[in-house]
Amino acid sequence: AAIVSNSSAGNAYWAKRMEGDRCSVIPNALPLDRIESAPVAERSVFGIPEDVPLIAYVGRLDPQKNIATMLDALERVVLESDAWVLLCGQGSLHSAVEERIAKGKLRGRVLSPGFVSNSWGWLKAADLFVSVSLWEGMPNTVMEAMAAECPIVVSDIPSHREILDSSVACFVRVDDASAIADAILVLLNDPERGACAVKARQRTQTWAIPAIAQRWGAFYEALEVRTRPPLRGAPRA
Repeated sequence: AAIVSNSSAGNAYWAKRMEGDRCSVIPNALPLDRIESAPVAERSVFGIPEDVPLIAYVGRLDPQKNIATMLDALERVVLESDAWVLLCGQGSLHSAVEERIAKGKLRGRVLSPGFVSNSWGWLKAADLFVSVSLWEGMPNTVMEAMAAECPIVVSDIPSHREILDSSVACFVRVDDASAIADAILVLLNDPERGACAVKARQRTQTWAIPAIAQRWGAFYEALEVRTRPPLRGAPRA
């Protein structure tokens, strides 16, 4: 009877494959109260100094996430600053990431602990969040970084543009490691990055669970009316 996507890109995909006006968009919901109450992660858990910038990535370590290009950029960032990097997540590239860290210039200040249960706490502890995916649906971790008030560097793709703009995030080309590194270094030294992060957090209110639940309720009410069979004996339109 209907298909609901969580992004405009998903809606466009299904609209081409469905007859009639049966496609809708309802974004993912965020547990804002739980993110707000999550304690800030303790850097000492991974031996990260308190007085250095911390860059966080949270997500799968898979090809879609453009991991190799991100690591190329982070290698330069680590060489040209005192920043540390925490890569939170698992995936098909986890072993390759660990090998590159062990053998390359990233050793010591880039950590890849795999799955972490307190990712919101690490987003709160970080000075910057980076995600340079090749494509996304509705990127939950970017939304969570916004809610955690963490400054953001993201790839310039439609799914990121749908929820962000240049007033609250820094956009970079997916295929340009040098430009990604430049953006990270500039943002780390930008005194206004905190104000941008506050604005980004304010935008997340529209994704609060009660607000999204209301949208689902309205959707089902409208769908029930649209698909309700005619009463027996009633004249057909």
